[in-house]
Amino acid sequence: MNAMDILKAVLLLFAGLGVFLIGLDIMGKNIETVAGDSLRSLFTKISDKKLLGIGTGCITTILTQSSTATTVMTVGFVNTGIMTLTQATTIIMGANIGTTVTAYLIALQNLPISAIFCSMACVGAFMQMSKKENLKNLGLILSGVGMLFVGLYVMSTSMSNVINITDSEGNKVIANIILKFSGDHFYLKLLLMIIGAILTAILHSSAATTSILIGLCSSGAMTLEPAFYVTLGMNIGTCLTAVVASLGQTTNAKRASMVHLLFNIIGTLIFGLILVIFGKQLIGLLNNLKLGTDEGTSISMKIAIFHTVFNVTTTLLMYPFVKQLAQLATLIVRDNKKKDNTQDTYSNNLVYLDDRILKTPSIAMLMLKKEIIRMGNLANDNLQLAMEAILTLDLSEEELFKKRENHINFLNKEISKYLVNISHLDISFQDEQIIASYYHVISDLERVGDYAENIMEYTHDLIKSHTDFSENAKKQIARMHKAIQNQYSHIIDSFERQSLDDKAEIVGYEDLVDTLFTELSNEHIIRLNNNECKIESASSYISLISNLERIGDHYMNVYNSMNQYVKAPTTVNASIVKD
Repeated sequence: MNAMDILKAVLLLFAGLGVFLIGLDIMGKNIETVAGDSLRSLFTKISDKKLLGIGTGCITTILTQSSTATTVMTVGFVNTGIMTLTQATTIIMGANIGTTVTAYLIALQNLPISAIFCSMACVGAFMQMSKKENLKNLGLILSGVGMLFVGLYVMSTSMSNVINITDSEGNKVIANIILKFSGDHFYLKLLLMIIGAILTAILHSSAATTSILIGLCSSGAMTLEPAFYVTLGMNIGTCLTAVVASLGQTTNAKRASMVHLLFNIIGTLIFGLILVIFGKQLIGLLNNLKLGTDEGTSISMKIAIFHTVFNVTTTLLMYPFVKQLAQLATLIVRDNKKKDNTQDTYSNNLVYLDDRILKTPSIAMLMLKKEIIRMGNLANDNLQLAMEAILTLDLSEEELFKKRENHINFLNKEISKYLVNISHLDISFQDEQIIASYYHVISDLERVGDYAENIMEYTHDLIKSHTDFSENAKKQIARMHKAIQNQYSHIIDSFERQSLDDKAEIVGYEDLVDTLFTELSNEHIIRLNNNECKIESASSYISLISNLERIGDHYMNVYNSMNQYVKAPTTVNASIVKD
């Protein structure tokens, strides 16, 4: 084989790896897009039940085809404080089990029907011409599967050429180097584990390393035992991305990545010891098993089975010690002396949004909704505080009000940026509609905060002019504010559930707010004519109830925004709301 042939074989090997990785990414992203609602539903049910956490981690990894993405996302959840370290531990365990499914998919490359899988790339490409979104997404999934197998085929073919590179005397250079790693020396086994860890960390994919490993074994360049040591190293290498992702984050985020590292190190030590002591017997047992139509399929399946046994057994062994594993991570990663920013409610930080969660768009959409709801609650809390201030002429909480208002403005800007980031990802058409509506929602909520700020200014005006509203006027204002609070309560609940079922009650409260605005305006004129109110407070009163009426409109806009992506109930019973 001349130099040009060698270069060609190496370049094709890298080309095959590239196509494989892109196919895996396309397949995973579009499976997630199709299963986005199911994935969101899974994460809304996160609890302290260990089996549920393991199941969530396993299914999420199968859907996204990346345990790294699941783990990095979990680190992000811990960083934002919406998931405990114990909950994260169970999800990480499940992610390790879920990642083993890809190894079985890779093992199929040696079957006679692998050409059919390759042809899916073309079938999927034609399906993407459809106008139906579901067919397009399914086409992308099939294209991803096809590209994955095309990449495996190119890698396998080129790897055989690389393995068969000979020197001037006819000796297989690469094959002989690889075979030297099959020795019984401890340092060789350790070196294989290190190679597996480094290669997985560089590629950010244990699936890619597995595909290379299966290719080497299928071509006869590597036997089962050294392949198993590389597999052990892969499980450590897949942790490194999460460790890097946790740098500069909260203490708990660092602990979550430490849990992942500890879990795989403990499992690797256990299985490494088993292989050192019983490796020969285990390999002998496996060599007697025939798991496919040919040697290539058989050895591929044995590697996939070993990967599964490793992760399932490690999970079973560590399952009773979930809390202890979290405690060990806590002991290793000490608390920072400086207070985490997330502990300050109104510092410039996001509670639910984290760039790492963008790796899983369907979950990012769920967290985005939570952050918007938090923004709405903050705006409504400021409205409540402003109303208490103007009815009592008490400005003792104004500093808190200002901090909260600054934070609302911060959230408006940051959520807008996050919306832009999500819109650039591969998301479903429905999620695109939701994102478009969210721009209007955060604008409406920010305006509520502005109107609350106006009300606080009216309080200042009343205090400066030494005037106040009459007791009757205060009662009327309190009635209108109560109606708006009831309206908001129903709307934010509907927004969280993404449901239009409470339309009758919400429309009823909207009508009540409008009715009260008219009544209060007319009654105020009567009180002025009867000298029951001071003329100095008249302007503040009219401005106040006008602002309240507009706040009701903005809350109604939040509810109406769901019309773009939520199916309206078939029947809506009329509802008369009484305050």
